[in-house]
This record gives sequence, C-alpha cells and structure tokens, in this order.
Amino acid sequence: GLLPASEGRAWLFGQEVDPRDIDTRRRVGYMSQAFSLYGELTVRQNLLLHARLFQIAKHDIPDRVTEMVKRFELDHVLDDLPESLPLGVRQRLSLAVAMVHKPELLILDEPTSGVDPIARDNFWRLLVELSRRDRVTIFISTHFMNEAERCDRMSMMHAGRVLDSDTPAALVEKRGAATLEEAFIGYLLEAGADQESSEPQNTP
Repeated sequence: GLLPASEGRAWLFGQEVDPRDIDTRRRVGYMSQAFSLYGELTVRQNLLLHARLFQIAKHDIPDRVTEMVKRFELDHVLDDLPESLPLGVRQRLSLAVAMVHKPELLILDEPTSGVDPIARDNFWRLLVELSRRDRVTIFISTHFMNEAERCDRMSMMHAGRVLDSDTPAALVEKRGAATLEEAFIGYLLEAGADQESSEPQNTP
C-alpha cells in the first residue's frame, strides 16, 4: 500500500481495493517470499507484536498466540531469535504471524522457495488444513508445478498475462498433455508464437 499501482485494478470481497481501507486489511493475511519479520525479536515477541498491530483485543492475545504456537509447532522455539531457526521453521513462523488475526484470505508469495522437500510437504499440510478446516481462501504464487497441482484452481501466467485459468486437471486435458508441467510448456510456446506474429516485421 506504500507504492501506487503502475496499472490494473483489483477487487477483494466484492469491492475494489483501497490501500487506505483498514477493515479490508484486517481480513487479509500476507506472507512474502523473503523472511520479513523482526530479526531482533523472539518468536513469541513477533507474534505478540503482530497481534497488537492487528488490534486483537488485549485479553484475547495470550490465547491467540498460544493457539498459533501449537498449530504451527513453534512451542520449542518460542524464545529463540528467527535467525537461529531452520528455514522451514521460519516459514511456519511467518505463516503463524500471517494467520494470527484469523484472516479470511491468505496471500502467499512463493512461500516454499528454498525449503527442503520434507519442510515443503509439512507446510502444504498446514495450508490444506487452513483451507479445508478453517475455510480460508489461499492465493499462492509458485513456480513448482507439483505444488500447483494441489490447488483447487490455478492460473498460468507469462510476462504478466494470464494464459488460462481452470482446475489443474482441466488445464492438462485442454492441452492434451501428460503432466501439468507439459501443459504449461505448451501454453508458453503458444504465447511466444502469438507474440512473434503480432510484432511488426522489418523489411529491408
């Protein structure tokens, strides 16, 4: 919300996004690709701080923090600084902070980049639980096709343009492909051919 949009418009919850609308912000959780929490604060302090920033009632904060700690398996690192934690644990902390105010929509920017396969699977287990049990809508960007396959719906993008949107199985079927990765390559080749045909030709 600090930089103006260069182009385009966006809607959340049926209304056009207004960066000054605090009520909408309280309904959204966000987790960036790079770890962006306070390195000088412990796990506990980061959770407490963000609970206050999201204006959770003071008497509810201890229980909310305890809930996040248990749910995202952070009880053994509560008084540790983030920089001392393995990357997978730091990702769980970031997710806990993004969920501390119980948002309806969770936006994740390549959250498992650089995480080992076991930590990645554990992270996705948490996401599926949030989606199915808590009914949280999760909007995630990823370049891993095996992660995209776990989503209910997906959009394939190239150069800032949506090539197609559907269920993963439907996208594979549309391209007559064997895998989602093969389907994506097909979309990319088609987009590249369309771009070349639309470019003006230089004549000698």
